[in-house]
Amino acid sequence: MIAERLARSARTSDTVARHGGDEFVIVLPDLTDEAGLIAWMERTRAAISEPAGDDRRHRVDVGCSMGASLFP
Repeated sequence: MIAERLARSARTSDTVARHGGDEFVIVLPDLTDEAGLIAWMERTRAAISEPAGDDRRHRVDVGCSMGASLFP
């Protein structure tokens, strides 16, 4: 489910890869400024944090932690 949400938030030029277990790496090659990176992270965190499940009895709340780096 998380992989699908990450893939939906990625552009065609981005790479989404599962690093292991519950860890993912996303490469955003065309993103060069901090403001754009922060905006992308906020949108992605919102997408990941949407509740999963179809009703209150079977609802799962999901969260995440993120780190980022710009290069060069």
